[in-house]
Amino acid sequence: SYRKTDRQPFGSYIGYKEVKNLFDNRYIETVRDPFDKEWTNIKDYSDDKKYSLYILIAKNLVLTEGEVNALLDYVKSGNDLFISADYVDSKLLDHIGCANERMAEIADETKGLMQQTRVSMYFGDGLSGPSYSYYYYPFLNSLSGFDSSFARVLGVNDHNMANYIILFSGKGRIYLHVAPRVFSNYFLLSGQNYKYLEDVISYLRSDPKNIYWDEFYKNANLNRRTKNGDHGEDNFSSLSVIGQHPPLLWAFCLG
Repeated sequence: SYRKTDRQPFGSYIGYKEVKNLFDNRYIETVRDPFDKEWTNIKDYSDDKKYSLYILIAKNLVLTEGEVNALLDYVKSGNDLFISADYVDSKLLDHIGCANERMAEIADETKGLMQQTRVSMYFGDGLSGPSYSYYYYPFLNSLSGFDSSFARVLGVNDHNMANYIILFSGKGRIYLHVAPRVFSNYFLLSGQNYKYLEDVISYLRSDPKNIYWDEFYKNANLNRRTKNGDHGEDNFSSLSVIGQHPPLLWAFCLG
């Protein structure tokens, strides 16, 4: 679930506590509304000289066109957006010129191929930082197609392919991460893996005016309908729906 109160193996009770600790136990506001609604509230407290940080962790991130526009407006206004998700809606990826490569990881999940798997930070010039491992499905999701003039690789997966990047947009930054399992209780309590989370957070700017922790998209995405931004009619995107369910996507591709 990646919920901050969930103590099950794939909840984020430990992850939330660690993030809060890394920001010196600052107050973190929990958000339970879609972002287009929340951005209206955030703008009322915006300060041109200060920035906010929005943390969004989910298994599947499905967005309406209005929510995508609000997220991009939030970033261009000078704020930071951190997203960690296995599936990131193509509507957002298209806007930022990025692709999410998922097939390799989906194939192993579908076949039940668990193994000792690792994830690493990236320090440039082909040098990976320390690796952090645990026993589960491999970290194979990756990001590609981004313009290196506006983006930088921060982390890599099991095959040294980018899975954590920063993109600069307007006055703000988008941190895009496609291995949300690193925020799970199970991963963080394996060995010294909490240090990987420290590495991930270390790339964020250290003194935001406000910090927001999303809980809305953890609950909203599995069977969510997206709205057509022009006509307000229900519009089911077949690939978006299929992409949320690895076995279904794998069968679709084989077919």
